[in-house]
Amino acid sequence: MLSDLLTDKTRALLGSDFRQCDACARLLVRGDQRLHGWHCEAFPPGEREIPMLILDGDEDHREDYPGDHGLRFVLSANWKADPYGEEAANA
Repeated sequence: MLSDLLTDKTRALLGSDFRQCDACARLLVRGDQRLHGWHCEAFPPGEREIPMLILDGDEDHREDYPGDHGLRFVLSANWKADPYGEEAANA
């Protein structure tokens, strides 16, 4: 599970509202508190929302996920914390 990769320090800094999508360069629309309306390049507006399994961290979107058009998590160059130990890259 992706959420297992977060360090205790990262959890303390980001809190329980952190979603892997928050750190992704592909995020287009951050949805509401109930996790409705989240969209990215992999799950664009007009198609389906980002799946709950990805938002909850139960699926690691650095891996293939059905319907993601081959687009996966890319750490945003603007992201200050490095929750997954990856280098920031341009999408």
